[in-house]
Amino acid sequence: MPKKSDNNIHINDGDAMLYRRERSNNWYLRYKDGLRGWRRVSCETDDEDKAKKKAKEIIKLADARHLVGLTSAPSTNFRSIAQLVTDNLSKKSNGKNNDYHLMLAIRKYLIPFFGNKSLSNINSTDFETYIGYVAKEMKKSPSLTTLRKHNSALTKIYEYAVDSGKLQQSEVPKKLLVIKRKKIGKRGSFTNEEYQFLVSYMENHYEKEARNGNEKIKRAMLRDYVLFLANSGVRCGTESANIKWRHLSWVKDDDGNELLAVYIEESKTLKAQGRSVYVNTRGKDKGVARALNRIISRSEKYKHLSLDEMIKKKVDDYVFRSKDDKYFTTNMGRMFDTLMDFLEMKYDKTTNNERTLYSLRHFYASMSLRRKIPIYEVARNIGTSVKMIQEYYADDVSSANLQGRYFE
Repeated sequence: MPKKSDNNIHINDGDAMLYRRERSNNWYLRYKDGLRGWRRVSCETDDEDKAKKKAKEIIKLADARHLVGLTSAPSTNFRSIAQLVTDNLSKKSNGKNNDYHLMLAIRKYLIPFFGNKSLSNINSTDFETYIGYVAKEMKKSPSLTTLRKHNSALTKIYEYAVDSGKLQQSEVPKKLLVIKRKKIGKRGSFTNEEYQFLVSYMENHYEKEARNGNEKIKRAMLRDYVLFLANSGVRCGTESANIKWRHLSWVKDDDGNELLAVYIEESKTLKAQGRSVYVNTRGKDKGVARALNRIISRSEKYKHLSLDEMIKKKVDDYVFRSKDDKYFTTNMGRMFDTLMDFLEMKYDKTTNNERTLYSLRHFYASMSLRRKIPIYEVARNIGTSVKMIQEYYADDVSSANLQGRYFE
């Protein structure tokens, strides 16, 4: 006769339990299987020793599946599978990369909206409604970049469902979020007079009137950051935040004038390729060069060095932020928005579009074209196509040469 027991048996250090059901002599296993929660499965035997052996095999197999990322969702409901996808993304996230942003999109928007709805029942109407939901939550229309990230997150969720056998490939929607590019025209920018007023205010009031300590340091950096963006066309964000001193160099143009060159390692449009940007400056002691010298003078580590010395030494530290400052772009953007509100300059009077740090890039493009800098040079410097320049800056391309100064 097989060995039997009437008591529940705890195994695997108490994380699992063998038990019997009424009207059955067979043993059953109850164990925790990751995000699936507690699972119950028959050991298909009434022998206690065989049941223990079978239980250990089941648990060992479940652990092995977790290690290689083959965790199975308990059902086809969106929440269960999406949680497993975020679990995988979290292992590759570093707080700022693409995996991190996909994980945020899933947790903050996709799971709350789709909830426990079955993946096989989600249709085009649901996706259309979802875009409206995101706009309501964000209190503005989501950008094309945002919607593309959400589409990427949805793609990963459906791929996981297919790979884990929860869905057939034929059940995956052919289209997810429909992304329509809207012609927005020219973005918010500044006139030359408005820019001159801005830099004058930042020098004579904004920085000087800051409280001592962190506020004074941040306002000083924002002032120098604004000058750099307006005279280079480099994108605020990843491009500018990742510039290091070793990326700077002095070069000479055909007339023998000194030009400051900056190499952008992470060019947004060129993907893995970089690009060289030539910055407007009026020599080694004025304009952007003077702003960079100010940044050096505020550094305890490098304040004894000049800009030339920093460039020659190929210093491997970031120009505008510390190595651990992951929120530099966000903080600079918020400070600039607050300043725009205070100066009542939040909206471009011509386009009525909102002004942000990105507007300084458009200011650079407009002023460069009006100074009759060749369009292909402007396109190369800001890292975009000649076609885009022609489309969005047609008025500036056809404008007469303006001699107004727009350096500090």
